[in-house]
Amino acid sequence: MFKDKCPNLCWELQKYKYKEVSEGQQRVQNESERPVKKHDHAIDSLRYMIMTRPNKPQPTPAAKSIIQLDMERLCRPQNLSALWDAE
Repeated sequence: MFKDKCPNLCWELQKYKYKEVSEGQQRVQNESERPVKKHDHAIDSLRYMIMTRPNKPQPTPAAKSIIQLDMERLCRPQNLSALWDAE
């Protein structure tokens, strides 16, 4: 399905590898995270496309009614303490 649409990308993904490190380097440091920069043009294009995709839009909150706004205003701590002190 995908292979017939992007054969070069599929070929590059199969050949993609990281630089090899010697045994001495493996004992001292982590494995290399640097890919071999050879035959990777389609992979780079895929990476750029993925990184430039916009974020998922967040839904806008529904407008609050006058009653909801009044309830929030009355339930604020400073308003509640004023009610308790008045008694």
